[in-house]
Amino acid sequence: MSQQDRTLESITSAISTFAESNGNIAAAYLFGSAVPQRLTPESDIDIGLLFERRPSAGELLQLQAEFTDALGIEADIVDLEGASPILGMQVLKTGVRVFTRNQSKANEFFVRTINEYDDLKRMRKPIEDNILNGRIYAR
Repeated sequence: MSQQDRTLESITSAISTFAESNGNIAAAYLFGSAVPQRLTPESDIDIGLLFERRPSAGELLQLQAEFTDALGIEADIVDLEGASPILGMQVLKTGVRVFTRNQSKANEFFVRTINEYDDLKRMRKPIEDNILNGRIYAR
């Protein structure tokens, strides 16, 4: 895929086609600079994945190389089941789901991420309030 071919439609189509050919990918999300189409020649493509079976670290690296080859652009792969609530929420808020094989996995990711993010925000609120009030150590 050349620089001028880096449209959101062409990227999502390539991701979807590749994900369809890999039976372990349950859902794929495109997020990062590609979604608002702020790609530069140095940009990579951020792809969040849900799996039918969690891959090993080696399998993730292999998948990243395969996505990079399929897209012709450096791909950065994230296993969303192991992602932080903050990254998960970023994917949900700003990303686009471009492939779904297993709707249940996508639904579970959505609910888990919302709940974990809400819990995190509640735990962080007193700390953030102290910082805003100039009391970093709550004294």
